[in-house]
Order: sequence, then C-alpha cells, then structure tokens
Amino acid sequence: MPWEVTQRYGVPTEILVSVWGNESAFGAIQGDYDVVRSLATLAWEGRRRDWAESQLIAAAQMIDRGFATRDQLTGSWAGAMGQTQFIPTAYLAW
Repeated sequence: MPWEVTQRYGVPTEILVSVWGNESAFGAIQGDYDVVRSLATLAWEGRRRDWAESQLIAAAQMIDRGFATRDQLTGSWAGAMGQTQFIPTAYLAW
C-alpha cells in the first residue's frame, strides 16, 4: 500500500500515486514487450548503445539473482517495467 511505502522511505503518498498513475495508468498499461529483446535491439541499433547495454546487463543480473525470470521481464519497448515503469538498473539500485 502507498502509505506503507511512505512510512518506510519517506516519499509522500501523493508523489507515489502520481508516479503510479502517470507511468502505468494505475497498473493498467505496463507493456508486453520482451525487455531483454528490446534492450538488446536498442544496444545493437547504436544511438543509445552504452545506456541500453547497461540496462541489458542489469536485466541479466536480475535473472541471475533470482529476482525475476526471463518471461517475467516484460514492459515497454525501451525496457521500463512494472507499475512504476522502472528500468533494470533502478530495480537493482532500490
């Protein structure tokens, strides 16, 4: 619940709910792209290669550490996942 996160991390509930609503329409739109494939494509394409490679490595670490399976890593075409649309490095950081 948002108030539990507010108490634990000190982020105001209004901010949490705003991010949640803006990023995924309160969980309704989370994306169904294969994040690993999307990030590999972005790394190959080249314009944002360094960024995409770092995200791809972070996604591999998430799988290796057991945080998620490959099939669970779905999201936007640019690698953002979940109801808050965090990128893999953000998941590992927090």
